[in-house]
Amino acid sequence: MPSIIQQLPSAVDYRGQIIAKEATGEWKAVALRSSDDNREALLSSEPCDSEEKAKESLYIKSAEATAVYIKTNGFALLRDLKKGDTDTDDDETASVVSERSASSTAALSVWSSSDEELITPASSSPKGGRPATKVIRKGHKSAKTRQPRDCKGEDSDDNLDAPRCIVSTVRPPGGSRYPAAPSPDCHPPPPPPTYRGVGIMPMQNPPPPPPPGMGGRPFGAGFPNISPPPPPGIRPGGPVRVYDVRLTIRWLHHSEQRVFESCRASIRALQDASLTYIRSHMDAFNNVTPLDHSPNKVWALRANVRQAFFGPEKYDMSGYRGDDLTKLFNVVGKNDIPRFEVEVDYVRPTPPVIVTPSGVFDD
Repeated sequence: MPSIIQQLPSAVDYRGQIIAKEATGEWKAVALRSSDDNREALLSSEPCDSEEKAKESLYIKSAEATAVYIKTNGFALLRDLKKGDTDTDDDETASVVSERSASSTAALSVWSSSDEELITPASSSPKGGRPATKVIRKGHKSAKTRQPRDCKGEDSDDNLDAPRCIVSTVRPPGGSRYPAAPSPDCHPPPPPPTYRGVGIMPMQNPPPPPPPGMGGRPFGAGFPNISPPPPPGIRPGGPVRVYDVRLTIRWLHHSEQRVFESCRASIRALQDASLTYIRSHMDAFNNVTPLDHSPNKVWALRANVRQAFFGPEKYDMSGYRGDDLTKLFNVVGKNDIPRFEVEVDYVRPTPPVIVTPSGVFDD
């Protein structure tokens, strides 16, 4: 692979950037260099459909050239020319200026994925050829001001050929800036930045899946949703067990029905099973009127568990204040299917309250 930057312009050269819109309506960003009375095109972007994309293309090409140079030459300082001390004669000064002018032609070679393309300024390209496409820019200030003190000394051929450190300062469309590379006696420079100043993140392994019992990841969340542990003394419940039961549903002022159901071992489950059966099988009861089918009446039904039958034994459940009947099913009803008598009636409306000047009393 040939060298990316064979010759660099003098530190006093001025670098600029212009935006051009072609006749086809496409935009192109061009990096220019002005030296004395000459202007040369160093790099240009690909034809783009917008100004921002043209700037971005120019920046990407400059950054790619910088990356190829670093891969080829590392972070070694580049050779550059500087003027001698003020006591040098006119001949030496003229020689330096002449060499600086000769060094203003920068040859860049960019290695692409398909072939090797040599990019040269428009001033050195053949006639009819396409202008140059991308270059590494320096800041307006001379790199001489960033030169370490130990590089100073008397003018000699070695000092004239002393390398300089250069970095790409073409600004991306977002306006982010990158500091100049430090001198060799400083700490090693950081890796070259990527577009918009965001470095390449190292690959990380995905987080391990949560153990069983923990909640999954909710939609849009950045971390697993871990369910809180149960309070002390309470073990997390397993799957709910369902028991076969026999129900004697007595609907007051109508009739009764005996059904076989499967539900949980609780008072609430028995009440819900009884009400569900009446609402879905009203025609199975006697004395049912159209008023009983109205939504207000249907949802005004309430159920109460009155008695429990385990084999030949009968138990009064009207005064039972609990809800869980698991022990009763497992101990008393393990040899037989238990039967429960459930009484269903409408909720009676609350009597109206009449307020009088002398007090409050019911109607």
